[in-house]
Amino acid sequence: MINDPLTLSKMERSSHFGRTLLWPIVLIVFFVGSLLLLSLKAGASRIILEGHRVLTIERPSEAFNLWMKHGIKGRTLLYLNGSFSIDQAFIESLNSRFAMMEKSLPSPTDSNYLLLAMYSSIIRKVYHIVPESKWNGVKERLSQFSFVSFDGKRFRLTIEGIPVIITKAR
Repeated sequence: MINDPLTLSKMERSSHFGRTLLWPIVLIVFFVGSLLLLSLKAGASRIILEGHRVLTIERPSEAFNLWMKHGIKGRTLLYLNGSFSIDQAFIESLNSRFAMMEKSLPSPTDSNYLLLAMYSSIIRKVYHIVPESKWNGVKERLSQFSFVSFDGKRFRLTIEGIPVIITKAR
């Protein structure tokens, strides 16, 4: 019966249908497998503290030591404060100190702990929210720096590739 022209055409059609159905199935399996692999990899690179923890610290610089102790990496910082030491000379001196010390970090202080966290890859982005009462002073100070841009609502700058967005509370 294989020589029958009707049978051959049915076999050819079913073979063709099987081949055309195979590629979408292979692509779907590949796509789903890729998503699973990426989700497993992404989950492994995040360190999440178990449960809800509130820790009280005496000085802001102590936050850096806690972040290091718990292995925190790649986080976005929401910084609620009226001051943030952004001085070009300080950043340049910190850059040269890191180069000379070959990645040996200086001790965190209240004026450098955020910069140290940026250099240590703890922080990957900063949103600095300035209280309304201090906004005019911050705006006047930041407008002096050529490395800071202002779009009418917020200031933007980059410190070692890390974006810092400074705005007032609305």
